[in-house]
Amino acid sequence: MKIFYLAFIPFLIILFSLSFVSPSFVCGVVDDSKDISSDWSRVVVYFEENKSDLTECRVNPEKKFCCDLENISSVNFSVGKKVFAEVFDLEKGIIGGPVYLFLTDKGYDIFPDMVIKEMVNSSLQKERIFLDKSYINLNIDNPQSPKELNYILSSSEGEFKGKLQDNSNISDFKIPIQKGKNQLIIYSEKTNEVYNQFSFYNLDYFNFNIEPFCKNCKKKKNFFYIDSKQIVTLMFGFNSSHNVSGDFLISFPRDWELINYSDIFDISLSHKAIKNIISDKKEFYVNYSFKLPKNTIKQDYFVYQQLGDYNSSNKLRSFKYNWIPFHKSNKMQESYQNNVLRKSISPKYPAVLNLEYDFIKTIALFPNKDIPESYSTLKYSEKIKKGRKTIFFEIFTTIQEKDLENIFIVFKVEKGKNITVSDSEKELELDFMNEDANYEYYSVYTTNKGPFNILIY
Repeated sequence: MKIFYLAFIPFLIILFSLSFVSPSFVCGVVDDSKDISSDWSRVVVYFEENKSDLTECRVNPEKKFCCDLENISSVNFSVGKKVFAEVFDLEKGIIGGPVYLFLTDKGYDIFPDMVIKEMVNSSLQKERIFLDKSYINLNIDNPQSPKELNYILSSSEGEFKGKLQDNSNISDFKIPIQKGKNQLIIYSEKTNEVYNQFSFYNLDYFNFNIEPFCKNCKKKKNFFYIDSKQIVTLMFGFNSSHNVSGDFLISFPRDWELINYSDIFDISLSHKAIKNIISDKKEFYVNYSFKLPKNTIKQDYFVYQQLGDYNSSNKLRSFKYNWIPFHKSNKMQESYQNNVLRKSISPKYPAVLNLEYDFIKTIALFPNKDIPESYSTLKYSEKIKKGRKTIFFEIFTTIQEKDLENIFIVFKVEKGKNITVSDSEKELELDFMNEDANYEYYSVYTTNKGPFNILIY
């Protein structure tokens, strides 16, 4: 446990860094974009006299940053000097600013707020499969320097090079593409820095397939009839005109039990998902067995398949054999990913949820590897019975269980009240962290995503 808490020290220092700033610090706020979190984004700061000598720091999950000007040796720190800050994060492909300030002698100085945006704004951010296209559209938000961007498009037809822009901050371009796999690299010819790269596919056709295997199973187009008393095996797959690669996702209802397989993650509040990594295949098929709820009289379920932005759904009706009553439909709820920000995370920079709930202050999900794209949220409810408040919450995340190292949760409770937290198996042991005038703060680490119960009394 001591080793685990030592691993949190850098995280906590960054998270609460603004409490320890010195007069040589310059600070600011970086707001999220519509789709992307600014958490842990790289900020660079430099003097007007020498833009090549810079210092850098990270945006914490409270959207704040502080960089130390003492790390810049080529320019002397003095009142009145002009200092710039900008978000410039090649790894995440995002930029922001620049903004500037003039140094004062009133302690640390504050930059105007910045908002992050993607360097390359394109349908390629979400789309990975196109059918019979001749070109794609790109919109480039170019950072301040350099002013020229080039591209390389590689495919089975060869390698093509072109220039995207010259001394223009925002430009729209059409880039011709070839059949099969295409790889597009956006780079600066002056600095050889790569600003973004995409792999995508231009296909003649792409089809999903699904087949049920069980006694009394029936299939009618995209509709399946399954006897609820048995285990059903479903074969999922696809066929394509060209080889494709990517994450092949299979989503199934949360109340189904997946037999002999545990590496699943949350795709929505109603469905869980399995991920198969596809590498250069024209077709792929895989079988999974599920145990459906036993007491179902008649229930409609939906299962989904997805590769890149391409997806399909199939309805499956589970029923007690020979019963024909009214039935319910269990369609996938809207994906929570549509309502939360995309986060790029790593073992050093976790996915942090700063929450507005009364008794949960912070949740940090620490992966065991770099994950460039993740989504996480919380399902929360509460009730009061005989003067005691009970809170129920569950963590939903696209981080696969094998990639999730630990979850760190901070609770807050009013002074004079008690708190207990338990999961489905046991009461959790909380560690006292600190207190302020009104609250006491407790923490726990776990590998369990819930559901949890919080009892306040």
